[in-house]
Amino acid sequence: MTLTVENGGGLSTADAYQSLAQINDYAVKHGLSFPIDNVPAAEAAARNAAAWLDAHYRTRLPGTRTYGREQALEWPRTGAEDVAGNVLPDDEIPVEWLAANSEVAALELATPGFLSPTVTMSRIKKSVSVSGAVSVEYAVGEGVSDLVLGERPIVTRVDDLLSGLITTTLASGRTLVQFLKRA
Repeated sequence: MTLTVENGGGLSTADAYQSLAQINDYAVKHGLSFPIDNVPAAEAAARNAAAWLDAHYRTRLPGTRTYGREQALEWPRTGAEDVAGNVLPDDEIPVEWLAANSEVAALELATPGFLSPTVTMSRIKKSVSVSGAVSVEYAVGEGVSDLVLGERPIVTRVDDLLSGLITTTLASGRTLVQFLKRA
């Protein structure tokens, strides 16, 4: 099934931010691997990358969806500014987002399911004992990988790429940028 790549028009059927060729081009330039010889696997990785980025960063994105709930993905956005206060066009997907998308797609293609591991919580704790000394032993049960058990991955490279675009919301409800401007 062919990807429907978001073009800045807020497509209701978009399921990816970039074509396989665009992701592969970024990967080659940055020393990553995104082979596109297995098209179904590469397309799945592209779709999963877009879905993960949208879900993971949705609440921290600036502005609002340009076409509201009619558009399938989080970008394009209206009223969005980067952390330096530069207004982003409401028909554009920021270069930072596209770079992050390529990084995530490469990770997902290399290890399918990496972005959203399935963890069977009841199988994580194997035993805990206190018999003169403390002993804790954990088992890797069905559906649990070598990731930190019970945790979703934090992709620091993606956080770094998005640092000029994504703001941190403080307990006061203000962003860190708003807080610093008032200080």
